[in-house]
Amino acid sequence: MGCHFCDKKNELNIDQLNENRLNNNNESLNNILFNINTQNNENKILKKASNNIKTKDNYEKSNSFNSTNNTLFNTQKNCLENLKILMLNEINFSRKNPTKIIERIDKYKANIHKNSKNEYYIKVDTYNKIKLFKGIEIFENCKNYLNNIKDILSPFELKNDLTFPFPNYKDFNNILINNISFEEAINEKYLTDTLKKLKNELVLKNIDLVNFHYDIMNSNIELSVLLQIIDDTNSQFQRRKNIFMKDGKYIGINIGKINESLYCYFLVFGKDI
Repeated sequence: MGCHFCDKKNELNIDQLNENRLNNNNESLNNILFNINTQNNENKILKKASNNIKTKDNYEKSNSFNSTNNTLFNTQKNCLENLKILMLNEINFSRKNPTKIIERIDKYKANIHKNSKNEYYIKVDTYNKIKLFKGIEIFENCKNYLNNIKDILSPFELKNDLTFPFPNYKDFNNILINNISFEEAINEKYLTDTLKKLKNELVLKNIDLVNFHYDIMNSNIELSVLLQIIDDTNSQFQRRKNIFMKDGKYIGINIGKINESLYCYFLVFGKDI
């Protein structure tokens, strides 16, 4: 499913997410997309204005505070939007250039090491490493898959209608205020209910929500997409299949900040009905 920040040593751990998330299977999430009942329950995204009459002094202080907050909010929003576009471009580059992705896999293979428990991991930088759930052989598995891609895949079109929302979306002028809660974001009930609601909404727009997955990673988009393609999970390579979907036309990407070094990436894949 993705990478998970697992301890105080900044260790990004893929296999932690595979232990008890929707029966350890991304396909379980995608199976939810069939047999769906309509739901209508939208999140409120605007703060209620205060009804108290402010003194001139308080009013000026309030305006100064809001101006500072708006700057911070806009900075964060721009950062997330930039990451979204980078991820779209990286995914589409991968679809059109599978052989280039093989070269990247070989590059990262040089950073594979073993720990004291004989477990393989990728050293990302001085502070971060990523455990390999299936070991070093997952790299060769992925290279074989990419070598067998013969069709020229069309790029995905980014579609806001496919944006998978984050829970408890506290917002000011449509700008995410707080860091998201990782546990709430991948809660089974939340994911299931939101997929049902989103799929029904998209049917009304003649779009079929085909698949969904997420990734937990830092802001290194190249590495995030590469790990989704390698797909070192026990989900039967569902994330890899999503990215190289032949008949997929649309993609929705939403990004939430977990903390100073980690982000949650929600990806939704769709096509015309």
